[in-house]
Amino acid sequence: MIDGTGVPQGLGAAHFLWPKSHAIALAPLKNGFPMLSRLQSSALALAFALSAGVPLHAQTPAPGPTQPKEADKPIPEPNVSVTRHSGTFGGQRIGYTATAGETYLKDKDGNPKASIFSISYVKEPRDPGRPITFLFNGGPGSGSLWLHMGAFGPKRVAIPSDARDDGAPPYPVLDNPDSLLDVTDIVFIDPVGTGFSHALGKTEAKEYWGVTADAKSVAEFIRIWLNRNGRWNSLNISAARATAPPARPRW
Repeated sequence: MIDGTGVPQGLGAAHFLWPKSHAIALAPLKNGFPMLSRLQSSALALAFALSAGVPLHAQTPAPGPTQPKEADKPIPEPNVSVTRHSGTFGGQRIGYTATAGETYLKDKDGNPKASIFSISYVKEPRDPGRPITFLFNGGPGSGSLWLHMGAFGPKRVAIPSDARDDGAPPYPVLDNPDSLLDVTDIVFIDPVGTGFSHALGKTEAKEYWGVTADAKSVAEFIRIWLNRNGRWNSLNISAARATAPPARPRW
């Protein structure tokens, strides 16, 4: 039912607001129902539509806590994983330690700027005078995966070497008897922007992209690795694949 103010009875003010100044004068009842003119009907329909579609007390939600930008987040400690294995290489049974982890390159104030990811394989028991080979991929812009899992690592991916279709991954992983571990320890390096290596904080990765910048960052990583592992007396060899020329750091 609708009363003389034009407000449907049974609807509270929270559902329908109709100011008295806009009250609709209803026509006489017919068969118990009020008769509305076409103008009155249109006005009433518009009022219903507006009341249903617009909340009475709409409020702008309060902004949530501001999330820190990726560059402003604290830099965590480097991740390192150490495991021990054995295998047969060059006809010799050799036990070795595998170390996969991050090495941070820092600025002159000691602030981390980039993370270099590497995987090293060192024969046990350790020999501080044993040769060590540092391997990284060329390209540029490619990680050491291809040298690692396709040629010199203690494990290799089993795919055809005669240009046959190698099918879809995942591929089997096999022991690699042709690994270099019988004659040298091995460190696989991913330069910044390849593999799992990346810039840290507000540093831009492109600072490490370029012939000179790339060579300096790899040389810095090698220095850090030799210091941490006490291997300055080892014959150290640097080798790269593809279009990047081999780079032997100069100290």
